[in-house]
Amino acid sequence: MTKKDDKLTRIMGFHNPTKGIVYREIKITKKTFNDPKWRKKNPGLYDTFKKPMPKNRPPLNKYIAG
Repeated sequence: MTKKDDKLTRIMGFHNPTKGIVYREIKITKKTFNDPKWRKKNPGLYDTFKKPMPKNRPPLNKYIAG
C-alpha cells in the first residue's frame, strides 16, 4: 500500500466573512475514517468523506467572492 492509497482526500469550502469562500483539501487516513469513535464524534466530516470526490475541482487556497 502506498502513501497515496493510505489517505482519503476531499475538498471543503470555508466561509471567510471578509473575503468570501476559500476551498481547501482535507486529508484523513483510512484507519481513522473506519474508526467508529471518530465517526460518532465527527458526523459532518464523516458525511463529507463518504461522498465521492467532485469531478470539477474548484481552485484551492484562493478566495472566491460570493
